[in-house]
Amino acid sequence: MRRVVLLAVLAALLAPAAAHAANRAGVAVVDATWHVGASAGQFTEDTGPFVADGVDPQLHAVKKRRSDGVGLRSSVRALVVEDGERDRVAVVANDLYLAQDLLGRRVAELLADHDRRVARGELPGRQTGITADTLAITASHNHNTPFATTPGWGTAIFQDVIDVRHFEFMAQRMTEAVVRAAQDLVPVRLGGATRTFDAIQSHTYGPKVADDGTPAGQPWDHTTKRVSVLALDDVRDPRRPRPLANWVVFGLHPEFTWGYDLINGDFTHATARMVDRELGTTSLFSQRETGSSGPHKDERVHPASARREFEDNGFAQLDRGSRLLADAVLAARRDAERGAPQHPDSFLPFTSDFDVRAVARYVAPPLTKPIAGVSNCNTAAWFHGEPRIPVLGFPDCASVGATPLGALTRPLAPLTGPLYDQLKRAGIPIPDAISATAFTAVEETAAVRLQAFALGDAVATFCPCEQLTDTAINVERRLNRVAGDRWDGFDWTATTTPSGRDWCVRGGDGRWTCADPRAPAKDLAPVGDEAYRRMRAQIHNDARGWEADLPSLLGEAEPPDPAKVKGNFTHEEFPQHGFAMVLSVGMANDYWGYQPEYREQRGHDHYRKALSGLGPHGSDFLATRLARLGASLNGGPPLAATPQDRIYELEQARAQAVSTALGVVGRAVTRLMEASQPPDAGPPAIAQQPADVRRFGAAHVTWTGGSNWTDLPDVRVERFADGAWRPYGDLTGDVQLMVRFPKPAQLGDVAAGRFAWRWTAGFEAFGSDVAQPDATGTMREATPAGTYRFVVAGRHRTGRGAVPRPYRLTSERFTVSRWDGLEVRDVRLHRDRTVSFRVAPIDFPDSHPSPFRFIKAKQERFTYDRDDPDDDQVYCSRCTFRPWADTGSVAGATVRILRPGRRTLVARAVRRGGRWRTTRRLRPGERAFVAAGGVRDRFGDVNGAASPRVRAPRPRGRG
Repeated sequence: MRRVVLLAVLAALLAPAAAHAANRAGVAVVDATWHVGASAGQFTEDTGPFVADGVDPQLHAVKKRRSDGVGLRSSVRALVVEDGERDRVAVVANDLYLAQDLLGRRVAELLADHDRRVARGELPGRQTGITADTLAITASHNHNTPFATTPGWGTAIFQDVIDVRHFEFMAQRMTEAVVRAAQDLVPVRLGGATRTFDAIQSHTYGPKVADDGTPAGQPWDHTTKRVSVLALDDVRDPRRPRPLANWVVFGLHPEFTWGYDLINGDFTHATARMVDRELGTTSLFSQRETGSSGPHKDERVHPASARREFEDNGFAQLDRGSRLLADAVLAARRDAERGAPQHPDSFLPFTSDFDVRAVARYVAPPLTKPIAGVSNCNTAAWFHGEPRIPVLGFPDCASVGATPLGALTRPLAPLTGPLYDQLKRAGIPIPDAISATAFTAVEETAAVRLQAFALGDAVATFCPCEQLTDTAINVERRLNRVAGDRWDGFDWTATTTPSGRDWCVRGGDGRWTCADPRAPAKDLAPVGDEAYRRMRAQIHNDARGWEADLPSLLGEAEPPDPAKVKGNFTHEEFPQHGFAMVLSVGMANDYWGYQPEYREQRGHDHYRKALSGLGPHGSDFLATRLARLGASLNGGPPLAATPQDRIYELEQARAQAVSTALGVVGRAVTRLMEASQPPDAGPPAIAQQPADVRRFGAAHVTWTGGSNWTDLPDVRVERFADGAWRPYGDLTGDVQLMVRFPKPAQLGDVAAGRFAWRWTAGFEAFGSDVAQPDATGTMREATPAGTYRFVVAGRHRTGRGAVPRPYRLTSERFTVSRWDGLEVRDVRLHRDRTVSFRVAPIDFPDSHPSPFRFIKAKQERFTYDRDDPDDDQVYCSRCTFRPWADTGSVAGATVRILRPGRRTLVARAVRRGGRWRTTRRLRPGERAFVAAGGVRDRFGDVNGAASPRVRAPRPRGRG
């Protein structure tokens, strides 16, 4: 008995310890769709807010055209992970155009304030335990959501100007996401896998030729060709782990929907909708090589017949591309669950026992770039008669050869060109590039924020940059466990042409003839051996020591001897401190521009090097420090601070003060706006009920709601099934939303509270070549026929400055019926008395009438080869919001047989060649026809009209 009691006491003592030792995680989604009326991203027209079809009285847009509505709501997603020692990290994914240090500082400040208030009992709930060092914020680089959160004046070249209201709005949304995630931590297991995936990517600037005539750039398909997934499962029931969260790392520019004036979350949210509905998870997306990976465009990577046109090709193609990515994400998760990785070098078996570690540092930029630079134009062009000036064509290096400056320098080129070449050969350190100051233009702070997280045997490095492919691969190879697995950067000379010849071939005169990267069947002009060796040195030489190389002006002037050139990357790796899975994350915490590797900085002037804020070795500057930070989390030495780093610590106070001021002012302005808002004319009510629709049509509902400042209605569509209303679709892509803005003459009515804000939502019923889950997770290829309704939840203001009141509206029922456009032709009775017929080629409707400006039923032909029109592809990028099928095929058919004096029979028809034919023969006097609904396609669509009848003759001689 004593032994039993002792064991019970020990069990009771150990139970809390075991619970404490459990790894836990929480995840949260917070809607972060900014007000309709703000600019819908970079590709919105620069018309200003005053357009003929309405004015936003809140002036959310200043430089850009205001948005019309929402095509796909955006959100903030947060993942908090905790180990058994209570160490925590948080990853936050937002839909902003750029990652921002000032915004991240504000979020950390708000989290600290939240935790203090919880500790004092002023707020309910738990402390988050997340600090600036354990908080990583990644931006999707969305080009279709408002971006007015940065004071960087240069960003306004691409986006709208800063709106402090938006700054504080996003800071509060990210804070709320972390708080929510931290409140609901559950025991988890962690696993991960990487899949090969290049179905929707291509290299953005592709093959080039360097200024010295050598091959440059990269092939169109040069991306990492990978998607990585860290998966977390809820293991409260260890026997049945339930998928909880996915952290997806994948590099791609969100440019599927380009300038449509509808706020939308682009591919990250379309993919998340599919994955999360199928798994019941919450997915976060972070970028990898954003800087050199864009949506697929033309047949540079895939044949035209694969129909991989995605860039600026509408919402329907957005869903098609996102389906491909969603399938890869799901496959990676299955790999982790089965323990069967496609890439063993990037695989993390599921485990419930893992440590969480984090490290963050602010470091000084290179000595030659004490503050950020922009343009980085090659100086050689100046001396050879083609001067290029930074900022004049901001951010490109603009040639000014046609200007008076060009007229002045061009006659001197025969003298200055050879002189420049002689000085370079003599080792005179002439800077190879010049740039303009960019601090406060794009880069918000002068110090560079670096960070790394370790989750068990996986490490993530966070680059404050628009990372390129070679940098991502370099960091991942440095931090894996394979010794000698170094990646120096892409090298044309290590490849062969499509005909199988070495890319560069040395001639008997010692010169090298290289294929033209832009057209490999042709050759470039021969180059000397020194140019060839310099090209390879710029790629493969060890970059170690460039930051202290005074003779080369700290890497700004290239040595005349190719052997002394500091190449793309420092030859340093950490296999002894490596990880089973390495995630090289870009667009994180801050933005220091594109970071092309050294060869691409030196070889030729181009847009991406123009925005490189850290100079010619910026890629190695970041990769080396990030790799060292990552290794330090697994037993490697800490990243040593330089004297210059210490000096830049003074920058922290200034940056924090700016961040706090933006937040405080933003909050104050928001409160002032709230207090001065006029009432909304009302009351909320549905103004136009939805009509019944056939498949390949759309239902719309219009109602009176609140203003675009007060209201952003949540709209869902419900389906009546099994005796109850069940969710079917929502604003994550199934439903679209718009508002009617007042005309200039109606602004007085707005101020007086007499303007009725009319909102409209649309819902398309269709059949598709893409299977997608509905809101219940049920996979659908077509909108089921049945009964539906819209349900609207919004806010409406009844008095000036009054607290908005929630409203809820439910539309009348509407039906979705099958499309009945199948057409039966040429019904025949054959000699053997069987009946056959043809079905006309199925051509589904291309579009539908819509109040949304986006819908324009106009097809576009993409011509790939003018000599081969057969490979042309036709797209209708603005015909629909969803991926409607274009053509279909018959899934089954029947023939109705009328028997004299007897009941009717239904006979099955089978396909024979191009016709459908009965197996049953007509008997004398019987008649046959294809009844309405007798032919159906795979979506259940039918023929709406009956066919003519045929009759089997009676034998001769009988009455």
